[in-house]
Amino acid sequence: MLYFYLIGVMFLLLSIFMFIFMMVLMFYNLKIIMEWVFLDIYCLKLSMFIYVDYLSMLFMSLVMVISSMIMFYCIEYMSMDLNKLMFIYLMSLFVLSMMLVIVSMNMFSMILGWDLLGLISYLLVIFYQNCFSLNSGMLTFLMNRIGDIMLMLSISLMFIYYSFNYLFIEMNFYLLLVFIIICVMTKSAQIPFSIWLPAAMAAPTPVSSLVHSSTLVTAGIYILIRMNFIMMNSFLLNYLVYFSMVTMLMSGFMALYSYDLKKIVAYSTLSQLGMIFMIYCLMMSNLSFFHLMSHAMFKSLLFMCCGVMIHLMKNFQDIRMLGMLMNFVPLTMMMFNISNMSLCGMYFFSGFYSKDIMLESSLMLDLNYIMFILIYISTMLTMMYSMRLVYYSMFMNFNYLLIYKFYESKFMINSMFLLMIMSIIGGSVLNMMLFYSFEFIVLILMLMFKMLLLLLLLISIFYFYIKFKLMKIFLYFYMKFLFMMIYLMILNIIFMKIMKFLLVKINYGWVEFIFIKMNYYYLIWFSLNKFNSKYLFDFKYFLYFILLMLI
Repeated sequence: MLYFYLIGVMFLLLSIFMFIFMMVLMFYNLKIIMEWVFLDIYCLKLSMFIYVDYLSMLFMSLVMVISSMIMFYCIEYMSMDLNKLMFIYLMSLFVLSMMLVIVSMNMFSMILGWDLLGLISYLLVIFYQNCFSLNSGMLTFLMNRIGDIMLMLSISLMFIYYSFNYLFIEMNFYLLLVFIIICVMTKSAQIPFSIWLPAAMAAPTPVSSLVHSSTLVTAGIYILIRMNFIMMNSFLLNYLVYFSMVTMLMSGFMALYSYDLKKIVAYSTLSQLGMIFMIYCLMMSNLSFFHLMSHAMFKSLLFMCCGVMIHLMKNFQDIRMLGMLMNFVPLTMMMFNISNMSLCGMYFFSGFYSKDIMLESSLMLDLNYIMFILIYISTMLTMMYSMRLVYYSMFMNFNYLLIYKFYESKFMINSMFLLMIMSIIGGSVLNMMLFYSFEFIVLILMLMFKMLLLLLLLISIFYFYIKFKLMKIFLYFYMKFLFMMIYLMILNIIFMKIMKFLLVKINYGWVEFIFIKMNYYYLIWFSLNKFNSKYLFDFKYFLYFILLMLI
């Protein structure tokens, strides 16, 4: 337990130092660039390139303060685990690899942290070492390897520029940009690569609070934000916005019909990641970074509150077992409701400042009606599954056991208290730091009527959901990611047909005769020709000849 406490104190002191250093960089408008050259061959320079400015230091300080609170949280949560030391090592290595990704400005230094993120997240998902964890970990690892392959292909293409720095990428090199976008989509769980994020909830809850809310899934979006001088003028964002909107909509419906507590929060993370992607594709990178930071604050708190419920209910995650929890864990439920209200964008909470600006800025853009409606339906779905979670946890009957009593832990409550304060005032502080001037958003009267119509649509959908359950027809399709399964099934069928064609027509066909039999006879003829000629005896050809004769 002492190790958790010492590492948490160290992370907290580092976050304070990084925040002060960020204020200095912002005040004096400074940027620090460091480069270590490892290999210099002709025109190719292999170097470690570090770029530090106030955005990177702000993100690093937030990751450090969340990591420190989670280390304090693990004093109670992981107290009975047998592999506590391994868990500490893995979490510390994960934070260090995340720091490397944040400050990297070239592909060579980024791939070191990027691959470490994928490997350590796999080890954290399979931490409990049961069948479900192993299956989820393999799915997570293989899905992230697609992005790693795309990153390696991007590095190979950057040999054209004789450097691996982002600054030398041309905006019309579309193949390289496509590889980078696919790499980012796999890490940030956008459709069609979003199936791994709900499966990764097999990891311990502190891992979900750190890895799957504020660090791993936001690393890809952060890379896009750092490369906005390239991406902002690319037409590829016009297609990426549709993937992000489908991710928002599908994850909202899945959260509405799920009964697993951690998976509901995972689908919520998926929906917010889709919103951040959507805002980035609409040429508002500053707002996407703003919502990324505020989302990390309240979503890590939400995961930690869910972890308290799961820990005290002996690892039960079904929300139908919950109910009247404010009688048992009042402080935890207070923090749970604060994080939920911040997620919904309640007035003057952390999520309000980012979501309100994003939604009102989207109204001022030249969007079609379908995109406009989908954006606001996805936002309404966020409110619906959040209120559903509050209803099941506070107003339903307690169905776990007839006689059961549990109490809050002081270590867990104290670690969540700072994140609760950040979930309340963090958005306003970031708003004053990132945006120096007030932005006046003018909406015409017609748009206000559209907002009222969409509100009526929300009320009618919620009425049908409660009263008639008419949307149950979408349950199987949305809950099990059936569209993803059909997509993978089609790919598997096509792949198996191609492999069968290659096996029958090539391996068992004419290629075997030409490339194997002819090679066999040619080697026999060549070996005998060398023996008949007055050449020196070659022992390796003789051994090859004997081996072929034995075959």
